[in-house]
Order: sequence, then C-alpha cells, then structure tokens
Amino acid sequence: MTRLDIDFIATAALAACLGWAGPKSWKLAIGFCVFIGVLGWAASYLAALLSPSFGGDTAYAEDWINGFSARNAAAEIAVALAWTFLWFGLARVRRSVIDRGRTQAS
Repeated sequence: MTRLDIDFIATAALAACLGWAGPKSWKLAIGFCVFIGVLGWAASYLAALLSPSFGGDTAYAEDWINGFSARNAAAEIAVALAWTFLWFGLARVRRSVIDRGRTQAS
C-alpha cells in the first residue's frame, strides 16, 4: 500500500466511527467531519515528508511536496472531505437502520 492508501483508510475509519457513535447534533458532526478530512489531507503531506526516512522513494516525496499549490490543495481537500462525508454518511445510515429495527421490534 502507498501512504495515500493508508491516509484514506485512516480517514474512512475515523469518519465511520464518528458516524456510528458520534454526536446527534448535525452541526457538531459536520464540524468533526471537516476536521477529520483536513487532518487526513495534512497527514498525506506529513507522510510524504517522512517517507524517505522509512525507505520511501525520495524523488516521489520531493515531487509531492514541490507540487504544492493552492489549486492542488483545494482539489485535494475537496476529495478528502467527500471521502470523509461518504463514510460518515454510510455509518450514520447504518446506525439509523439498526436503531429503527430495535425500536420496531420492541
């Protein structure tokens, strides 16, 4: 796996946990999702900086860091937020379905 795969998996896991057991308030939940998405985006740059220290490709890390621009960052953050909200929504819907099934059964 590449470092981006690990970032996306960690972001998805955090968003799913938030969706499953997160706050009932939508404003608070959306704030946490935005925080998780931006944190995942920033972690990808941190991973690029640290990857040569752990035997990663130095040229790839340099291209990743040197390719930083506001337009690229905006697109990357948009993708990270979409990914986060996708997993948050899937977990929230799953929890709602299970909770609805419990209330109808009793």
